[in-house]
Amino acid sequence: MDREKPTLLRVSEAAALLSLGRSKTYELIETGKLPAVRLDGALRVPRAAIDRLVADAMRVADGNGDK
Repeated sequence: MDREKPTLLRVSEAAALLSLGRSKTYELIETGKLPAVRLDGALRVPRAAIDRLVADAMRVADGNGDK
């Protein structure tokens, strides 16, 4: 596994990658816009979910999304 790019991130790490606050990141998780997993009580955000969220936002911004 590449230690530079962990597969699962803490919410605070995901927020930093997205340049968002923790509250907004939790809101995205609660609304299902940013999938997260709970492992043994710890909430983690898959890096792939962040990549998909950004890609979807870019498609919408470019006018190519269905949203």
